[in-house]
Amino acid sequence: MHRILSASLVGGARRVSRRQQTLQKTAQRLINVPTHELCWAAQRRQNSTLSTDRECESSSQIQTSSKNYNRWTAHRENKQMPRREDLPQDSIQEGHKLFSLLGAYRSHFVPLMEHENLEEANRTLERLSTWGVDELIEEGYMLTDLTVYEYRKKNERLHDGHTFGFRPPTGELFESNLFARGVHVTVVPSTDSPLDYKDNYPLNFKDPMGPTINIPKAVVLYSTEEEVRVRFLEGRLKFPQDMKWRLDLSASDIAFTRAKDAINSLNYDPAKAEVASSAERQYALRGTYLRDELLGGWPSNSEAQSQGIANDGFNTDGDASSLLCSDEAIRDWSHRYSTSTPDVKDGDPELPLNPSQIQAIAMMMKGSLTLVQGPPGTGKTKTIIETIRLLKKHFQIFHPVLICTYTNVAVDNLVGGLVQAGLNPLRVGSEGGVREDLEKWSLQAKMETHSSWTTLTKLKDKLIDQRIRLAKLSPRGEKSLEVGQIKEHITATRSQIRKLRCQMQYEIYCAADVVCTTCLTAGAPSFGVLDFPIVFLDEASMSTEPASLIPLMHGCRQLALIGDHKQLPPVITSAIAQKGGLSRSLFERLMDEKKYPTIMLNTQYRMHPTISAFPSKNFYNTALKDGTVLPSGAAILSPPRSRHLSRRKSLQTGEIPSVLFIHHDNYEITKDRSKANLKEISIVMAILEDLLLSNPEMNGKDIGIISPYVAQTRLLDFTLKDDPAWAKYFEGRFGRSRAVAKRTSSSSPPFGTTIMVILDSLPIEGA
Repeated sequence: MHRILSASLVGGARRVSRRQQTLQKTAQRLINVPTHELCWAAQRRQNSTLSTDRECESSSQIQTSSKNYNRWTAHRENKQMPRREDLPQDSIQEGHKLFSLLGAYRSHFVPLMEHENLEEANRTLERLSTWGVDELIEEGYMLTDLTVYEYRKKNERLHDGHTFGFRPPTGELFESNLFARGVHVTVVPSTDSPLDYKDNYPLNFKDPMGPTINIPKAVVLYSTEEEVRVRFLEGRLKFPQDMKWRLDLSASDIAFTRAKDAINSLNYDPAKAEVASSAERQYALRGTYLRDELLGGWPSNSEAQSQGIANDGFNTDGDASSLLCSDEAIRDWSHRYSTSTPDVKDGDPELPLNPSQIQAIAMMMKGSLTLVQGPPGTGKTKTIIETIRLLKKHFQIFHPVLICTYTNVAVDNLVGGLVQAGLNPLRVGSEGGVREDLEKWSLQAKMETHSSWTTLTKLKDKLIDQRIRLAKLSPRGEKSLEVGQIKEHITATRSQIRKLRCQMQYEIYCAADVVCTTCLTAGAPSFGVLDFPIVFLDEASMSTEPASLIPLMHGCRQLALIGDHKQLPPVITSAIAQKGGLSRSLFERLMDEKKYPTIMLNTQYRMHPTISAFPSKNFYNTALKDGTVLPSGAAILSPPRSRHLSRRKSLQTGEIPSVLFIHHDNYEITKDRSKANLKEISIVMAILEDLLLSNPEMNGKDIGIISPYVAQTRLLDFTLKDDPAWAKYFEGRFGRSRAVAKRTSSSSPPFGTTIMVILDSLPIEGA
């Protein structure tokens, strides 16, 4: 491990109140926004002024028939991006029936989001302020003594000024760390750099009076044992080659910013933009058609009384006709299959699904707002994929469809399944946030294979040449006509690049069967090139209510929420935000209101019946069926061979149990507001060894390990990936092919999910 000297912290005996004030002020400065998000923000402002040679036909009034819904037929028939603008003065004003309620909604959620955002920044600052350098390095929060180089993509003439690679000292490799793709980091000089740095600091800490720079902030694009590649928010950075550098894990406020923007977008009525649009000008559909449905039950009566908020009620129809049902074929099929006893007709599409999954598809097509509860292993992802395949391949709808999930992993799983189903998904995400084997379907990959990519590259080269010419003239202070002309040319070239890039994105979005991204990325201004009337929100119970609104603000008029409020709720670290209700998802609130069509996928295919019996009884009112049994009643899945399980074999039936509890009373330790148990690590290693010894056909990737504690997970990760003693032992005992391979990427998992070893199954709240 590399070590550096840190400046001593001063004022340890200061009063708590003063320390908290310092933490809060500095925490705000530590929050960073990744570069690609800033670029997207600038791009959306530019999108609003785009004009084209051929303009898109747009409806002059709201149509209820898919046949006449010209906004959507236009994007299919016309490849030229229409001129799009935001409707001026579209926000509701005082006196509107919703004005007070929307103000109360905003006043309730925004402060809770601010507390959560500040809590994350405070945790980052607390680590830097109280931990030692060695501990930060050991726990993976810091990388030191790094050399830096300018990373250029293949055939790039000049460095983009944003992307850099950081490497450990010659002959060394990075040890286990938390610098995975997509995380946010800051960089400071490694030698003598204090841990409690400010926004501005001297470039040379031995010369405090020397030049100062802002702390560069970045997002990780690529991470291996040999290199961490990042993209900085600031552009045209220059790092002195004779200095060593340090990367620190940082916090980001992008979730707060986009969720707040989504709440503000509730003030807009997309129906007004629809009416005002014409063939000459198409207004972007800001907000959602489902505003009344989403706010109709907020706040609850108890919340209204405690907060003094009035909700006079809405005219909401829980079974309102959907946009998709304007198509006669879809309306007929969805009405016949949305019951538990469907009316089957010749020519109906055959779906490889169970009855509850088919019924869920029909209900999602039939209703404008539908809730689908999916207990573990009931096929939520498969149901979504088959829904898209049915819409795009069988019914051949032309409306844009957006699927959002809470995590990148879930998005990637959906994209992989959609590809296998013969569909053409578009994966939109930050550079470095898309799984490598799915990059072919990413927006960036589609851009690079677009027919206009060469033209775009030539325009960028032209802009580089113009900047070089201007740089040669500017130092001489010339104010000649030539300087003015070059500046005009630069402005014109930038405009050409913006228009061409947006046109390319528009064509790529339109060509996709479905667009897939996370809830947060759905707020990226690149989505401004198109409206999304149909939205599927997966993992809906894991996302906060404000975050769930983000994908809906592109003119959503048909929404399906898929999740399970009996599983993981949104992760909230702030006690104030938790108490205020930020941990309650939109999915859970709408489920509790009982106003909208709801169905539970009732057959699980993941667990042995003896495992599923507990959640079925305690969480699903015994409604969860087992798809892991034969007609005879025998279980399809059988437990692995294990000396631990064999000792508990039933004397009456000879059956080996599928669930086993191993009790120990070893003490826990607290690490970074979480918990770890060192002795439990040894128990897990013994169980792994037993499973691999007793089951020669089993490999390390067939075993999954779950812990609710972040600190315990990191300790397990280090032990399995980087501890040389354990690595040597497992490889010597089982061979490299069966043992846990040493880490080759920060995102490579050591195990699969065939068998689960669950640790501390009753986590302490907030750990």
